[in-house]
Amino acid sequence: MCTIIAVEPLIRQPGGFAITTICNAERFQLLLRDGSRPAGLRAAQSSAGPVQVSPGAVTITSKRPGEAVTTVELTAPTGSEALSVMLQPI
Repeated sequence: MCTIIAVEPLIRQPGGFAITTICNAERFQLLLRDGSRPAGLRAAQSSAGPVQVSPGAVTITSKRPGEAVTTVELTAPTGSEALSVMLQPI
């Protein structure tokens, strides 16, 4: 089971978001879109474990299942209404 609990903008970091998830998969991806195209990602880190950033996606290798917070920094600021986030176990 994997689900997104919250997506919140980071007040002190324009273009930054905190994504809270619950996932019991060893590896999962957050897929981010800015409107109809993949979101440009500058950086990401997760309390779940190591991350790999690629265009429009953050792949997370979880060291422990359960709740995690992943922060992402977009290459260009976007409003939370234009950003869509999906989670998929891999």
